[in-house]
Amino acid sequence: MYLALYRKWRPRTFLDVVSQEHITTTLQNQVKNQKTAHAYLFTGSRGTGKTTCAKILSMAVNCEHPIDGNPCMECDSCKSILDGTNMDIQEIDAASNNGVDNIRQLREEAFFLPTQSKYRVYIIDETHMLSQAAFNALLKIMEEPPQHVIFIMATTEIQKVPATILSRCQRFDFNRIRTADIISRLKMIADAEHFTITNEAAAMIARLADGGMRDALSLTDQCIAYEHDITEDTVIHATGVTGRDYLFAVCDCILENDTSGALKILGSLYDRSKDLQTFCEELSGQFRDIMILKAGNGEVELRFILPSELKKMKQYAESFTLARLLRYLQILQETLDAMTKYSDKRLNMEMCFIRICNPSADHAPQSLLQRIEQLERTLERGVNIVAPVSVAPAAQQPTKPTLTPEPAPQPAMEKTQIQQPAQEDLKPYSPPESQTQQTAAQQSVPKPDVSQSESESENMQPVPFVHWETVLEQLKAADPFIYGLVFNAAVYEKGLYLYMKSPMGSLVSNLKKDNAAGRLLSVVQQVTGKSYKLRLAKENTTSQTAAPKIDPLKELTERARLAGVEITEQ
Repeated sequence: MYLALYRKWRPRTFLDVVSQEHITTTLQNQVKNQKTAHAYLFTGSRGTGKTTCAKILSMAVNCEHPIDGNPCMECDSCKSILDGTNMDIQEIDAASNNGVDNIRQLREEAFFLPTQSKYRVYIIDETHMLSQAAFNALLKIMEEPPQHVIFIMATTEIQKVPATILSRCQRFDFNRIRTADIISRLKMIADAEHFTITNEAAAMIARLADGGMRDALSLTDQCIAYEHDITEDTVIHATGVTGRDYLFAVCDCILENDTSGALKILGSLYDRSKDLQTFCEELSGQFRDIMILKAGNGEVELRFILPSELKKMKQYAESFTLARLLRYLQILQETLDAMTKYSDKRLNMEMCFIRICNPSADHAPQSLLQRIEQLERTLERGVNIVAPVSVAPAAQQPTKPTLTPEPAPQPAMEKTQIQQPAQEDLKPYSPPESQTQQTAAQQSVPKPDVSQSESESENMQPVPFVHWETVLEQLKAADPFIYGLVFNAAVYEKGLYLYMKSPMGSLVSNLKKDNAAGRLLSVVQQVTGKSYKLRLAKENTTSQTAAPKIDPLKELTERARLAGVEITEQ
């Protein structure tokens, strides 16, 4: 009968155990110095050597001729333990023997002296599966066991073991086995078993094993059954994972926000019967490594990168922002969770790609931040920033503009009525100066012929106010409050009147506060040299001229800036 590789190549001495030097060295020294404890607790992820080290320790403490703390493998005790005939070594599966009666039977047997060896050793696997009553029954004998008894417990979920048990044991935490150690072990086994395996195939198996040697050997067994000479393609076909080329192609589509391209690749994988859940896990690992490279990996191991792919991955790290990578990882994790609840995995992945490639389709805050980031880059490339011009002090302004009510409403030109009377004037601007200075400033500048200007204005058509962008630039530097009120407004000129159209319903009341309207018209006069009057228009005021569309993201960005929110451009 064929013996699986993970059973055939299970370590028999502490020297054969890889990536657990901090544990094997301690256990060797305890055996060599005859200072072994009465209770041990081994914890760690699957396939890292917990049960293996427990069996090696049981052989070492009972070996008749130990070699530097390792079992000799030649004495009768070692041989009987290896072939499973030693009655003093009992391995208990706590997953199926987790009741209080099982522990009571163990307690009764523990007081009998060993028949073949120096110690009776109880290896309790999956200890966390014991019931609370079973743990309570085990407490007393673990605290004060007979001198010939040693308990070795192994668990993958240490948080489920009561503190009263932990305090009675020497705890050893097993690390995940390093990728380099798995690769070297696979190469050694390949030479001994007379099959070949490439470095790329060994690296892919090591990544799929996720730090577990048993998983790596099981995958190798599966690949040998498919093809005796194991290459990267052999691993892909034998295990059903997607190749690396698909992952890079998907990353390229995501980088360009190419939804159709990503869905086409997904359809191809589905037609080839690829496991989409495994593909999602691989894609998540791909973006995890890109994120680590982007953040500065330091000593963090890049688990899903081959040496030949490092250059390409660094290019991705330069192209993606950390905010985008974090959003992608969050969406992929949500997709993996959804796959465990719903059977249609293809639909889950399609929704995932649509959310990733179309930030506008995702209402999460991270998606909104990405849209703002893209908008900022677009504005940065396409908008010319005008240097702000300093506004003269209020005392040097030649005139004080006033806002007067519109004489008679017309079908195409009417004042808006936003919680205000139709003919109510906006309060004129009064700069902070004495009445004498105010009067002198007014007398120093001749007033225009208002009646004649108003008569001429009535016969004109409104046109866009061409100086509005320059006015906004000065307001942004000199008066952020006014800028926050009017930055998204459309302004039209008709004679000596400026008609303002804004989506803000409270614009009238806000312009009346603190003489805001007067301050606005003062800046307009600084830019144009003309004295205008301000009116607010209804929807049909500018019907003959199309109003510019207001981008909600731009409005949100500006409001965030004015509120003091720091927005970083990348």
